[in-house]
Amino acid sequence: MIQVFLKIALFFIFLSIIINNQSKAQTWQELMDSTSYYQEQQDYQTALEWAFRAEAKAKQEFGEMDTNYVASITKIYYNYYYLGDANKALEYCEKAKPIVKQLRGEESPEYAEVTGSLGVFYNAIGAFDKAEPLYKEALEMRRRLFKGDHPHLAASINNMAVMYNAWGKFYEAETLLKEALEMVGRLFKGEHPYLATSINNMAYYYENIGNYKDAEPLYKEALEMRRRLFKGDHPDLTLSINNMAYFYKNLGKYNDAEPLYKEALEMRRRLFKGDHPDLALSLNNIAVFYHEMRNYNEAEPLFKEALEMYQRLFKEDHPDLAKSTHNMAGFYDDIGNYTEAEPLYKEALEMTRRLFKGDHPDLAASINNMAMFYNDRGNYTEAEPLFIESLNIYKNLFSKQSSLLSESEKDKYWNTMKHNFEGFNSFASSRLK
Repeated sequence: MIQVFLKIALFFIFLSIIINNQSKAQTWQELMDSTSYYQEQQDYQTALEWAFRAEAKAKQEFGEMDTNYVASITKIYYNYYYLGDANKALEYCEKAKPIVKQLRGEESPEYAEVTGSLGVFYNAIGAFDKAEPLYKEALEMRRRLFKGDHPHLAASINNMAVMYNAWGKFYEAETLLKEALEMVGRLFKGEHPYLATSINNMAYYYENIGNYKDAEPLYKEALEMRRRLFKGDHPDLTLSINNMAYFYKNLGKYNDAEPLYKEALEMRRRLFKGDHPDLALSLNNIAVFYHEMRNYNEAEPLFKEALEMYQRLFKEDHPDLAKSTHNMAGFYDDIGNYTEAEPLYKEALEMTRRLFKGDHPDLAASINNMAMFYNDRGNYTEAEPLFIESLNIYKNLFSKQSSLLSESEKDKYWNTMKHNFEGFNSFASSRLK
């Protein structure tokens, strides 16, 4: 669910061009108008083709050191991102950054935009060590540039908050999420996609700390708003539907969760004809749902489809690929196919270690599950150091965050974490017998 805001954030910082579709575009402006038209229709592949034509025209007419050329490249990297190809988006965004710096200077809205976009793209490929300083740079720059409320500033605040939330830095996340939500509420008085996004992100934070009472009405508000805003298929709507389904599953409301999972998956299949991270996420999530319901016949092909799609999408290490690999391992483990499960558990753990160098919930979970696998096979020598390692990470995470939470919030947060200690307790008990 961490991807929830990362795509939508770009709508805060996107510099729109008036749509005026021309069937026989000739000038650079006409090419850009056609790009915008298809982008608004969510036909990102066609939009990308027009963007490349605009880029070639701009290079020919204006040269590379020109704002029109930069605008063309901007269209290219946004549409690559919307198509789910963050690596290509990065390539063109990196190309744009030094040109923007030379044309507009480092203290300009345009340079802040391209810096923030780079952070989004690095975050999308799992390169968090590169994303964080870019998010910070963009946020600090925008605080200097915009003294009052501004959509670009709200975007940077939200992006920074989402990253902190993903890393379990809940105190930092909460402060920023509330600031962003209040700012967006002042900027947009009625229903607005940006407001729905901020409400959704606040709900996700509350869910992460176990505050389901506050999370549920916010998830519902965001979903209902998006249903009113988007009458047909829309990526933002699928995000809210998926999040609502995930929330209901975690509450054990399976009858409420299943139709929402199905709705989100069917809509994403219509929206994305080829491989896309959002489609792979829906496949993975509904597979996990069926797995938990012990509906193995439904779960297995969905797990396989999700994993194969992630493997095509991400040629290098990525958090979503690691999770999908881990989920496939867990499925094989549950049905007793240990020969298939073990190498996948190992692959997922090795990838997660490369991705996260410090204390991180994903790393702790991957280590813990590898330990559980060895423990269940009676391989206690392999299990023990892994249990201890995961236990120490969980203790560090809880210690860091609990000092910043109220007593009631500590109890709720503990309820989200305590199951992670059960494997070690079982292991310790069995070794004492």
